Amino acid sequence: TLHLRAVYMPDAGGAAGVYDLTIPVVASHDPNFIAVSDRRAGFRNLHRKKLEYEVHFQNNGEGPAKRIQITTTIPEGLDVEALEILETQPACPICPKTSVDYGCMDTTIQDGKIFFTFYNIYLPGSRQEGVSKRDSTKGFVRYRIAPSRKAKKLPLRSRASIVFDRNEPVITNFSTTRFKPGFSPGPVLGYRLVPEMSDANAFVAGVAVAPYKPYRPYFQVEFLAGFTGEWADEVNVPRDTIRTEVAAEPAGFPVLLRTDSIFQSRSRGLRRLSTFQLAPLHVRYNINDFIGLGAGASLTLSREKWARNFDEQYGVREYWCPPDGPGEPCELIDERAGRNLGVESGVSIRLRLGLFADVQLGLVRAGPALGIRPSYQLGEDDPFSLLFYLSYKF
Repeated sequence: TLHLRAVYMPDAGGAAGVYDLTIPVVASHDPNFIAVSDRRAGFRNLHRKKLEYEVHFQNNGEGPAKRIQITTTIPEGLDVEALEILETQPACPICPKTSVDYGCMDTTIQDGKIFFTFYNIYLPGSRQEGVSKRDSTKGFVRYRIAPSRKAKKLPLRSRASIVFDRNEPVITNFSTTRFKPGFSPGPVLGYRLVPEMSDANAFVAGVAVAPYKPYRPYFQVEFLAGFTGEWADEVNVPRDTIRTEVAAEPAGFPVLLRTDSIFQSRSRGLRRLSTFQLAPLHVRYNINDFIGLGAGASLTLSREKWARNFDEQYGVREYWCPPDGPGEPCELIDERAGRNLGVESGVSIRLRLGLFADVQLGLVRAGPALGIRPSYQLGEDDPFSLLFYLSYKF
């Protein structure tokens, strides 16, 4: 269907005139067809929109038709109670409940179908003798239906069957309204748990983008970021080390050199882990309005930064001891103590490929939902993790 709109602006000012023209585009050999005003429509505000249908027919017989019945299917998701008849050709009044002799049209709704029936009309046939104007052999019904608030995001297909008097029905094409994917962005908040590496547990936040209220398998793209970091104190308990070795005096007599050392270390370290995860390949399917499943692959960029402040103290004593005669006292030849203070730090960056599965419970098409996502990171020493999260789709 071709829609044209003309706007006329008066030179002297005043209100502009707006004119709309609808021209159905069909094959020249198919005079019986059904058309819809919107072949593609947005789903987010569908309840505010109304779809207009036109059923065109032509009597190709050798004589006039007095009774014409048009049966159209009502697509699931349209509110038949909101049916409006806009125009008919031939123009006829609505039939009363009693039988009449003049031309009229009756409308009946039954079993998901609309029956438009013309009574007592005279629609010439295109092969009828004396008929030269083909337009006089044609007619149409134009009507409007509003979508239901419970409509699903599935194509709306309608078809018509046309019966001229007692002839075989003429079946038309399908008129189809498909919905644009739309975009449904939403925040994601959660907590990632790494069972084998507790210091990698982190709160995560991000955003997910998916089609609006999908009823078929669909792709979703996500970006998540997680941050963790904590100070850890470490104290090495003082220890005594006794090292004894055989040495020689200048005179050539062997003696024992004994070294006693005491070492103590205190350190304070910080490990900060930042992860940025992109899920470019994420396939999802909503089983119903409350359960959704998903699986996909992710790329995770990890930036690990660590720092350590340390304080090391030590004391050393060295003795000369006679090799024989354990009762002989040792001679202290050296005693010293020291202290080391310093800071160590470093940064490492890694890119990893991961696989995950996903289960959601809640208003999974549009609204809040809770989810759990086990993941496996390829090439990691601790590859398994669990993400517990809350998401919201607008």
